[in-house]
Amino acid sequence: MNKYINTWGLYPWFVEYGVEFLHPDEVGLFEPNNSKVFFCKDYIDGYLLLQSGTKEFRVKPNNYKLLGSPKYNFGEQVYMKGKELIGTIDEIQWHDKDKKHIFLLTFNGKRKTRRYYEEELSKVDK
Repeated sequence: MNKYINTWGLYPWFVEYGVEFLHPDEVGLFEPNNSKVFFCKDYIDGYLLLQSGTKEFRVKPNNYKLLGSPKYNFGEQVYMKGKELIGTIDEIQWHDKDKKHIFLLTFNGKRKTRRYYEEELSKVDK
């Protein structure tokens, strides 16, 4: 078993790093980034299977940087504190300066550009 399975982390990657970090089928699909948070679902044939939102990518473990678990998960419904709006976690990012997770939400299927800290959100009880 790989030590990264069921962990959260960053996978900083830019084109200049080279495509050898990516599974050949992921070249052109994996977007350059340094703040997107991923969940590591599996380790298959030398590649980590990372999830971000509804997308999955296979990458070499070399660049994977562990983080603590976020309070909310992809697809989870949350309230915006102080408002009666319910949104869905669409993407999780890492604010390096503040050392905190930040969340991008969709409302009624439309993604908003504003980013939210976990203390601005609360879980929707089902």
